[in-house]
Amino acid sequence: MAKEIKFTVKEQKRIDILVTEHLPELSRSQAKRLIDNGNVQIDNQKIKASLLPQLNVEVRITLPLIEDFDELASKINIEILYEDENMVALNKPAGLLVHPSENNLIEVTLLNIMRQKYPTVIDIGNTNLSGVVHRLDRDTSGVMVFAKNRLAQNMLKDQWKLRETLKIYNAIVKGCPTPTEGIIDAPIGKDPANTGKQAVVEDGLTAETTYKVIKNFNNKFSLLEVKIKTGRTHQIRVHLSAIGYPIVGDKLYGVPIDQIQRQALHSKMLGVKIPSTDEWKEFTSDLPQDMIELIEYLEAQA
Repeated sequence: MAKEIKFTVKEQKRIDILVTEHLPELSRSQAKRLIDNGNVQIDNQKIKASLLPQLNVEVRITLPLIEDFDELASKINIEILYEDENMVALNKPAGLLVHPSENNLIEVTLLNIMRQKYPTVIDIGNTNLSGVVHRLDRDTSGVMVFAKNRLAQNMLKDQWKLRETLKIYNAIVKGCPTPTEGIIDAPIGKDPANTGKQAVVEDGLTAETTYKVIKNFNNKFSLLEVKIKTGRTHQIRVHLSAIGYPIVGDKLYGVPIDQIQRQALHSKMLGVKIPSTDEWKEFTSDLPQDMIELIEYLEAQA
């Protein structure tokens, strides 16, 4: 059964703003999509995102079910890097959410695609985390693994908990770090000045990031190889920003640039033990076209 949320309008604001206040995990654009799809109604009538509702009217939000997006997911192709009876390694494109949050069932996610392609994922449990082992941010591309059954999911997740995986990324940053190789060992937690962000904070969780400069574009920009042992929320983005070399294109922590429309961060390699055999395997993904074109642009400008 679809989840319903009801509230009474107490302040005269645009309806998309009111929706985000009651569902704070949604952005304004996501709230607008929910409204445009008819999932937000007043008096059982579809409304516009720009509406200024009258005071004391009741607003009803109907959140879709995860399976509502499974059919749409069947039309999306994902590059598979490895597959066996227990797991799959894949190349996630930028712009795709890994899974929805409880109140963010408004678009196709990687989980929907996996549910369509591998029905055993549904058998793990009809939840928003079935088969999910780890995450990449929506606008981060590259290698991920996904479990096909509960046992494989638990075995893979244990590797993350015990920090037994190998995680290597490429990032394009503003400036060129000095020294050109280093370790950032700084705790990460909620940004006290902005609850929607993470930050280096004294009482945060342990986080360690290793970086190495691969290409220097006249000290104005550089291509880094980055390894992480821990996997804190936005860890690489926060750490590189904290030492003064923010990721290009990162709208939250970095520096916008016309040549790329998302953070220039790519999961290049992921190493794990295969659940069925305990064999160590490393999966790799080449840089995506948007990062290649950005590098070519920076080389031409250097």
